[in-house]
Amino acid sequence: MFGQFYQELVESSLEVCWKVYWEFTDRLSRARWKFARRMPESSSGVHRQVVGSSLRVHRRMLEVHRRKSGVRWGFT
Repeated sequence: MFGQFYQELVESSLEVCWKVYWEFTDRLSRARWKFARRMPESSSGVHRQVVGSSLRVHRRMLEVHRRKSGVRWGFT
């Protein structure tokens, strides 16, 4: 399921890709804070790993789209 979504998103326009990116990061941020509030302090490193890996997957998708479309932009 994720593979099909990923492929469709990569083939979309850059504008669509950015809209999905901002929606994804907004929802991920809200979910992260809800999750962090429930986690004991000693386990906080675990949720940072999960959030970080999700963002890496999304950045990879944007990088593939950038290469396919020939658009030049980077990540800060």
